[in-house]
Amino acid sequence: MHKDALGVQVARIFGAPVYLRTSWFVFMAVVILGYAYYIQRSPRMSWGDGFIVSTTVAVVVAAAVFVHELAHAAVGHTSGQKVHFISMTLWGGFTKLTQGSAAGSLLVSLAGPAVNVLFALAGYGLLQVVEPSSFAFGLRLASDANLAIAFFNLLPAYPLDGGHAIESFAMLCGAKKSTAVKITSYVGVILIPVAVLLFAFGGMMRTPVALIILIYLCTYLWKNASSHLSILRHQSAGYDPLQAKNLMRPAISFAPTTPVEIVAQSIGNGFLAITSHPHTGQLLWADGHVLQVKPGTPIMQVAVPLAEPPISYNALRYDVMEYLNGTHWHRLPVSHQQNPTVLAWAVTDAHHQPIGVITHKDATNIINRENHMLGLDHQI
Repeated sequence: MHKDALGVQVARIFGAPVYLRTSWFVFMAVVILGYAYYIQRSPRMSWGDGFIVSTTVAVVVAAAVFVHELAHAAVGHTSGQKVHFISMTLWGGFTKLTQGSAAGSLLVSLAGPAVNVLFALAGYGLLQVVEPSSFAFGLRLASDANLAIAFFNLLPAYPLDGGHAIESFAMLCGAKKSTAVKITSYVGVILIPVAVLLFAFGGMMRTPVALIILIYLCTYLWKNASSHLSILRHQSAGYDPLQAKNLMRPAISFAPTTPVEIVAQSIGNGFLAITSHPHTGQLLWADGHVLQVKPGTPIMQVAVPLAEPPISYNALRYDVMEYLNGTHWHRLPVSHQQNPTVLAWAVTDAHHQPIGVITHKDATNIINRENHMLGLDHQI
């Protein structure tokens, strides 16, 4: 996203800019002035009292939403993710992070709603010691709003925090990223009839406002779930350059004692060489550099270790990205992360036999080229 579209930069946190969009200022003005006008129509509420109530609600909720986003950024930063930016908008806020491990992403997702719960509890606690007043009334409304925000954000559907939490939990249970995305998307679809039933049996469809809320909620859930399912279909179509079978360089397996001059013929025909360590079983790979080695040298002496785990030949872009800067990346030894130019993974077939190699360099070249074409200013 272009910087101008993010709003006005007001600070930097964890090295990342914090933006306020124009819509955020409009939202604050509407809440303060509009809600003050609405509640002052009560015969027991003056314009001044209404202004105090609405300002209290707006300021407390805005502070909670900002700290909500700050919590996402703080937990992500602590778990090794890079914070690109925080942007406060009409709809709340958005924190852009690089991918992290499944465990780290789960904590990042839950950190935001936890902040809203803490704000609500703090507000309810403060109400026990302050005298009844317009400020106290506004504080109660703000506390109720924070609980509602936390509950809504925890719904297990995209793009809400609860949806990302479900996705991360599925990955912690062993699912591939693409499978976790599919699970989360279908959970979001299932929530639609659940919401309709809850509104119907709860007697909440008797007013036009409640019906509008239900329609908006169902549309929101369907739009985001179908969007992710559409992305999965696109990635599965077969022409995505980051699909494993398209990205890999084909390779031939050799015994570890095979002389390099025998391997060299296959490499000269466009294949890479894969072998395994005779004692540990670790997969190794070699490219055209073996042609410069003295004839008779066993391939295992010049081959380079492949990172673990291997990548399935049918892995989609979502899954490959986990190796580049997600769960699998964060599990790599620091020595691998600090020298990605020689980093590579084996690609295995349905029988778990190595058939190719994906290099970090090839993948990042494609991603950086795509980012350049889209006008994005960050690379991996």
